[in-house]
Amino acid sequence: MPIIKYIAVHSTPLSNIEYILNGEKNDEMKYATGLNCTSSPQAAYDEFRRTFELCAKERFFKSDMDLKNYGTDEKPRFKEKVRIHHYVQSFDPKENVSPEEAHKIGVEWAKKTFGENIQVIVSTHLDRGHIHNHFAICPYNLDGKQWYANYTTLKRARKISDEISLEHGLRIIENPKHKNTMKYSEWLAKQNGMSWKQNLADEIDKLILRDDVKSISDLSKKLNELGYKVREGKYLSIKAPKQKNAIRSFRLGDGYSLENLQYRIEHKEKEISLSAIQKYSGIQKEYALCMRKMQIAVFKKKSKKTTYSDLQKSAELLTYLSSNNITSADELENRLNVAAENYQTIMQERKKLSSQIEKVEKLIEDGKVYLSLSEKDFLTADEKKIYDKVAYVEEHNINNISDITEREWNLENLKKDLADLKVKEEEKKSERDFLTDIFKTYKRDIEENPYDEILRRLEEEQQQEQLDEQRQYDEPNNKIWR
Repeated sequence: MPIIKYIAVHSTPLSNIEYILNGEKNDEMKYATGLNCTSSPQAAYDEFRRTFELCAKERFFKSDMDLKNYGTDEKPRFKEKVRIHHYVQSFDPKENVSPEEAHKIGVEWAKKTFGENIQVIVSTHLDRGHIHNHFAICPYNLDGKQWYANYTTLKRARKISDEISLEHGLRIIENPKHKNTMKYSEWLAKQNGMSWKQNLADEIDKLILRDDVKSISDLSKKLNELGYKVREGKYLSIKAPKQKNAIRSFRLGDGYSLENLQYRIEHKEKEISLSAIQKYSGIQKEYALCMRKMQIAVFKKKSKKTTYSDLQKSAELLTYLSSNNITSADELENRLNVAAENYQTIMQERKKLSSQIEKVEKLIEDGKVYLSLSEKDFLTADEKKIYDKVAYVEEHNINNISDITEREWNLENLKKDLADLKVKEEEKKSERDFLTDIFKTYKRDIEENPYDEILRRLEEEQQQEQLDEQRQYDEPNNKIWR
């Protein structure tokens, strides 16, 4: 279960490289590899420096002493370029990964993540309770292209790490935590009840439950009436009173993106009713109960694990089960298997046709060369070699230009067929991906919400509802007969 972390190195790159290539940590350099560079600290530093200074047009070495050049103790306001991208890949001690395998995984991950044309140092450290790989990556590859470390590339890097780990038989984190969009200062202010963002979120929560708020536009109007300035577009941007800048709603946390807000407005009744659940059968009813539990947990803020995005997926899943009359988990899995087989079949057809088109294109090209050389009375030595290579076209009945024309006409028809196949392949792929996502959602939700427990709680709720109804009936009658 390897975990990928990132550290940006803006100064003293030599110290960073020396730390990574520390013989005391990697068994005397036994587990150190340089990709497009050496694995010696000083030599690697010089190689990184030459690449960086050539591409960045500034000095590679930076330290806090450089601030004196600005005549001030304050740091310069412009953003410093990253000198080294430092990644760490940590393995779970329970996995019992050997140093050799961990290093092999690290090298494979570096190549797949950063490509074959960039300077990377891979060093496997054994000095902690868990084995971990350190990576020093030069910010520019050998073609001068820059690597950007951001959330998107980190997410991709983690995905590649998971894929390689699974190939090596290691476990991965199936459901990683959601990205936290709240800064620490905001979290602290929220704990003290002082956050303007929290106040805005509270206002939105109140407005969503109002009967006259039936759309995002209604929500925007109500916020405007309260003194907020709202702009609708790809995002919902809100500027609070006395605040200099606007904020996009999704930064308020889970449940406040444009899509989530619309979902909350449309589902303000908070949960699927018990009477609605009774209309379903088989796993439809089972999953409806599961979804109800998730909804209650989210709407009543009792769960940090389930999100509004999860609720939207669960609603989509229940709709699919109902509209396709799927009443068992086996039926759902069979549909997924059929969709996967259909996609695999049409993908093979497309590959076969693509290969056929390549052969016809080569035949036409070589046929033209063959006919051109056949018309000559005398061939040079080089032309004779070419002629011998393309003479095979005779076996395919290419003897004149009309044969070439016929092949070109056939080629156009094949390309049209290929275009149609690609469209069908994309449709089959979308269907397979949709069902894969649906099935994963079902398995996850059912495993996290055991049906027997949900059913028991449902029965308790129903009994309580009956008692409440009886109590409401008895109280008025008791008053009459007093």
